[in-house]
Amino acid sequence: MKVLLKMLNAIFVIFGVLFLVLVIAVSYFWVADPYNLRSLGLSPASVVNSLTGSSKVEIDNIDKNPLLTEEQEAQLESFGINPLTLVL
Repeated sequence: MKVLLKMLNAIFVIFGVLFLVLVIAVSYFWVADPYNLRSLGLSPASVVNSLTGSSKVEIDNIDKNPLLTEEQEAQLESFGINPLTLVL
């Protein structure tokens, strides 16, 4: 019985360590972005087009930056700045 408990303990420790390493790796890739995945330029319209398979989908009001009002977004666009590219 003690051998079974030791084996179960070892298995749970191994799975715990693997889970911890996985959480650390995912959080590193999320924060550090070493492969520069954020700059792929995925806009909401392109995501909808890829999901629906149609480029005829129209989106009227896209909140490009949740921290800005529509007027602020319009001013930035009039200056040639894309509100999607601003860092939150």
